Amino acid sequence: MFDRQDETLISSQELGTLERLGFTSHFLQQFQGHAGPGTLPGRVARVDAQGCTLLTASGEARARVPKRLARKTPPVVGDWVSAREDGGELRVRRILERVTSLTRRAAGGDGRPQTLAANLDLVMITCGLDRDFNVGRIERWLTLVHEGGARPIVLLTKAGTVSAEQREQSLVEAKAVALEVEVLAIDVLAGFGLDALELALSRGRTLAFVGSSGVGKSTLVNYLSGGQTMSTQSISAAHGKGRHTTSHRELVALAGRENLVIDTPGLREVGLWGGGEGLDATFMEITQTARDCRFSDCAHAGEPGCAVQAAVERGELDPRRLEARARLAEEQEATARRANEHTRRAYERSFAKHLRRTLEAKSRKR
Repeated sequence: MFDRQDETLISSQELGTLERLGFTSHFLQQFQGHAGPGTLPGRVARVDAQGCTLLTASGEARARVPKRLARKTPPVVGDWVSAREDGGELRVRRILERVTSLTRRAAGGDGRPQTLAANLDLVMITCGLDRDFNVGRIERWLTLVHEGGARPIVLLTKAGTVSAEQREQSLVEAKAVALEVEVLAIDVLAGFGLDALELALSRGRTLAFVGSSGVGKSTLVNYLSGGQTMSTQSISAAHGKGRHTTSHRELVALAGRENLVIDTPGLREVGLWGGGEGLDATFMEITQTARDCRFSDCAHAGEPGCAVQAAVERGELDPRRLEARARLAEEQEATARRANEHTRRAYERSFAKHLRRTLEAKSRKR
């Protein structure tokens, strides 16, 4: 909630509207620290080549993003920004510090990060029980979500398409890897598990659905909004199958609800990015056991005094989990090496360019 003494640049009515969009005192303090006449806060609802669409206290507005900002820290869906009218158009001046984010390794080989969305409270990791259920994929998504600071919830969708026995078995397997994370089996079309979903939605204001294509993310979004989001009718007509396939990220308010939602396209590649905190949270039973290892840098690969290996031998830890963590940790380390190499090469190119310009300038002065 807001401290109402901070209303010097924003009216009480505007604050009420912004608060419903997720504007907290964290963002208000940043905004007021740099605000001036004609400056307004807005939340990024969509980003395209021409700029971005903002949700503001007075409605939607288009804003341009300066090239220097787009190169350095491009805005993403969910960001809060400070914008100001300049020459008859709204321009983004500053991106306010993010509270949480969802960031993966960008496609390609240079190890750069790609932030998919920002300032999320909940991230719904969706897996279809009809064909998409995979505990390794759940672990990967959990690592990404934990790394960015949002709260994950695992949704096993299309639960009505499988037998009760298969559904229960999948729940057991998912809960075994989603430690201290809520796991729900739901089916929108069959009306299964929706009360539990409604309760989960009360745990945060801004949420995102992530997962592979075809697992029912957009079906969930359309159910929650009464079918009023993401241009469903036009997309369905284009496909001719009454289906919705998301091709972009967009932040929308759910009709009749307090929530805002980001529906994301299905991702073929979900590469890890981060410093390891996500791994520690996802594999917390290994993290906790590792505190008893003799060496603080133990790799749990045969070192003397390894408490993790001892726990595996006693049957207290699942060896598959240890192998999964090792693979993901190796991937993170490889990504960090590629990112460092990319940064080094970029610096060398920049330095060489600067040196060349300096020498050319000196030559002209002679």
